[in-house]
Amino acid sequence: CKWVIDRKQTAGLFVNGSDPTNPEGKVQYLPPRKGQASLIHILEVLARVERGEQPPLAEAVRQQRLHLAWGTTVLVITGQPDKSLMEELYQARRSGLNVVLILAGLVPHIDTIKHHASFYGIPVTAITREGDMDIWRR
Repeated sequence: CKWVIDRKQTAGLFVNGSDPTNPEGKVQYLPPRKGQASLIHILEVLARVERGEQPPLAEAVRQQRLHLAWGTTVLVITGQPDKSLMEELYQARRSGLNVVLILAGLVPHIDTIKHHASFYGIPVTAITREGDMDIWRR
């Protein structure tokens, strides 16, 4: 599971997953940097990350959202949102954060998830194939 958040007006990437190069197994923060080298580094980290024994994504979001300024955008990328994550995203939205949920891969019961998210006022984008990324290229 991965998510991107804007921390104190400075964009960054938090990664909640198992990375073989991160032996501590903690949530990783990749600070913003300019240039192609930074983009390559981010893509390399995201390519390595696998589902692991990290705290549930909902708990990680809860811990981070307490430090975010009102109006910060929280972009959550996951393939398996559960009820606790949806409720935490709703709490983030209620506390003044802008929340977007991106479903990556083939997600079972996607229509139910989208319906649940719309009830909470959380926009959802599903990315199941490369062509679905065109929304971000515009």
